[in-house]
Amino acid sequence: MNLETLQLFRRAMGPHSRLDDPDVVHDFLKRVSDSLAGNKTNGPRLKGIRTQALFAQLILAMDGCELMLTVDAGDIYTDGFISSGDFLLTLRDGRRLLVEVKTVSRSYNGNGKINIERSANKSLRAKEVNGLRRAATLLGAEPFYAAYYEFVDHWALIRLEDLTPKGSNYTLKFSQDMVRNHMGDLGDRSIGVEPPIEIRSYPRAGHEPDLGAASEEGLYSVRIDRRTVHVGGKLITDPKDAEFAKFLGLYGHWAPKTVPAILGNKISYVSLYSEPEEPVEGQGFQIIGPLSYLFSRYFMVHTINNNRKPTALDIEATPSLIADFLARAPRDRQFPTWQFNMKPASTKASAGHSDR
Repeated sequence: MNLETLQLFRRAMGPHSRLDDPDVVHDFLKRVSDSLAGNKTNGPRLKGIRTQALFAQLILAMDGCELMLTVDAGDIYTDGFISSGDFLLTLRDGRRLLVEVKTVSRSYNGNGKINIERSANKSLRAKEVNGLRRAATLLGAEPFYAAYYEFVDHWALIRLEDLTPKGSNYTLKFSQDMVRNHMGDLGDRSIGVEPPIEIRSYPRAGHEPDLGAASEEGLYSVRIDRRTVHVGGKLITDPKDAEFAKFLGLYGHWAPKTVPAILGNKISYVSLYSEPEEPVEGQGFQIIGPLSYLFSRYFMVHTINNNRKPTALDIEATPSLIADFLARAPRDRQFPTWQFNMKPASTKASAGHSDR
């Protein structure tokens, strides 16, 4: 932070500004304060910053590369136009990717419902695309766009060559980008488990709420004593396995329901119960979602309020939550997972495998 503060002073105040001039320092601090205050209400700018932070944390959580550098800050000197991209990644197989992160924003109709067509497409100027291509060439990397489709919380990592042409420009298009998606190269995969996932919250013994003790709004006041986690009907006692199971149940595609367990006229526990609405018949496991989807929902829940307004720009990196669990041998886990690494057909997609 010390170095970045000095660099910001140099860029904001110009080469002739003096650190020993108190008026200049005061002016600098006021500019920073005014900028922060103004940007707190700048929706598009906040969204862009948060999506970049989400992408970085997602790559950390999936343990997707050996090195990640931020390249969209600092001084750039070039003899022609470039679009610097946001991140330079070195993958574990030695490939280098220059990634530009884009948010494809959620759009609404006049009736408050999501406009699918506008929410599933984003135009890119040819100048920007060509600038990213040139920067990637100079850096010896492959150019990619990482598109976050906000209306479904899904990511697509698209090679520049696979962008959809639109006149003289290009477009990010959800229906086509899902087919060309290279997020699997960064460690993304779809996860399947045996349903249901259940999180039971128990009140203190002797303090179970009476069914007739609800408030006028139908609410109960309960002091939780302990919680248990169950997957496929099995109690999960290992703390790390239980934490990962809760992560799946809370942020996966299966919408959790609150179900009270009644014993007599008392609520013995409350269950947060997650299962697929339309399970595949005859299949022991069910897909709960890609890791990128799960982590994106986790990130958003922890950085917005109930009105979907941003309250934070970032969260602490939690690589152990996903990477550590997936790195453990199947015999060391208390519940099996099925993992599917989805890649475009041109890259010889790997088949899904069970960790049973």
